[in-house]
Amino acid sequence: LNSAESSALDLTTLFTEKSPLKFRFGKALYEGLFQTRYVSHLETKGEVLTSGTEVTVLGRVSLDGKGDVVVQPDRGFDFFLSQLPPGQIRTDIQGKIASKFWTCLGLGGVVTLCSGVLIMYFYGIAREILRSR
Repeated sequence: LNSAESSALDLTTLFTEKSPLKFRFGKALYEGLFQTRYVSHLETKGEVLTSGTEVTVLGRVSLDGKGDVVVQPDRGFDFFLSQLPPGQIRTDIQGKIASKFWTCLGLGGVVTLCSGVLIMYFYGIAREILRSR
């Protein structure tokens, strides 16, 4: 989870540690001057969900022998935790899909209209050239 996602969940911090990175002058100079970023340390944070927190897991899940849910990334795919109920997640995804669909349909219509206008324009120019011969 990144920090934005973890702040949305009700997590308890177990530990936070900072460790310095190996300093390489040339790389630090390049990143500081040209890319305007410089990382001086690595921060590691261990967080857990508090007991009894209701979450929705998106990804591959299975039950172990004790009846506990085990989250397993499937072939390199990640899993996601959310405190939103499944119905709201589904509604949000459907809204985003519909928005993308109408955006693509609108852009397709604009491209079709513009290409039709250009074709008619070039057809008119070509017809005038052929008539003048």
